[in-house]
Amino acid sequence: MSVYWGDLNLKTVLQQNLRIAKAFPQLPEGFYEILNQRLREKEFTDKRLIDAVNHVIDTCQYPIPTAANFLSYDRNVEILTHSDLVGQLSGDKKVFDKYEPIRVPGSDMPLYARKEDVIKYGLMKWNQ
Repeated sequence: MSVYWGDLNLKTVLQQNLRIAKAFPQLPEGFYEILNQRLREKEFTDKRLIDAVNHVIDTCQYPIPTAANFLSYDRNVEILTHSDLVGQLSGDKKVFDKYEPIRVPGSDMPLYARKEDVIKYGLMKWNQ
């Protein structure tokens, strides 16, 4: 599951388009129209877009990036149900010590992510 959820605001899109233009001034103007359309269709969030732009600026090895360099960026974590964890007990008696219940949009029950992922990505704990 992606660690990103939320909205994509026009202000963030414009700010990140400016950053891209400054970092890669040789991109054609039509690039931004296509990129912005695809960002909406792929349901990007403000944070995911900011992280994607930072990633491409830091790692792009070619003279200019493609839209796919930005659109393919995501961070995913493994999300398990309570039943999944119970199923792992036979192989690891301390499996529940490694996972923490989290809130996931659209779910009315807790799901579980590794404790280090909860901290690293700021996932919302179930009891918050």
